[in-house]
Amino acid sequence: MIRGRLDVARYSRQQGRITVPRRYPIRLVERATATPENILAAYAALWIKTRSLRHSSAVAAATIA
Repeated sequence: MIRGRLDVARYSRQQGRITVPRRYPIRLVERATATPENILAAYAALWIKTRSLRHSSAVAAATIA
């Protein structure tokens, strides 16, 4: 996700141009990696890893016993 303050002067100069996707010039860029999609992906990866470790330890315990 990219956020920032819109550069109004540059934006108004570009109004007549047609570009796809639309571009919005900004002055200051703030980048964030904590998007909802990334949070969900990290949670899913940790959940899979935790289940995998539990399964591995259960198999190991059954092998030893």
